[in-house]
Amino acid sequence: MILNETSRLFTIVPSFLRIATEDIQLGDIFVPKGSALEIPAHQIHRDPKLWGDDAFTFNPHRFAKGVSQACKHPQGFLPFSFGPRYCIGQNFANMELKIVLAMVLSQFQLSISPNYKHCPRFMLMQRPLYGLQLIVKSLTSPTS
Repeated sequence: MILNETSRLFTIVPSFLRIATEDIQLGDIFVPKGSALEIPAHQIHRDPKLWGDDAFTFNPHRFAKGVSQACKHPQGFLPFSFGPRYCIGQNFANMELKIVLAMVLSQFQLSISPNYKHCPRFMLMQRPLYGLQLIVKSLTSPTS
């Protein structure tokens, strides 16, 4: 739940581009073949109409009943895109993150530095503009 909520609020790829391969009607909008469509995942993940009034708040419990029940639309959560062009590394990335996080948290206590400035930078991928300043404390006593 925590990883999903982190992925929702801090989407790695803030938007993706798709090209319409045929004329299509999306609700009231006609999209002609060849048109470029930008899917703004970052905005979708923070839309109160989809996520509720706490859309800007870190709330892992919204995923308690699974990803499909976390949002008011089944395609509202798309940290790795969706459909036939979703990221093929999604399962590997999630597994790797769980392993690394478990290894780090079993040996260290992490807390955000008081000097940290939250300033996401959107390029191809989202990154903290000033880095991620952490205070790291060992959970094991030093050996003598």
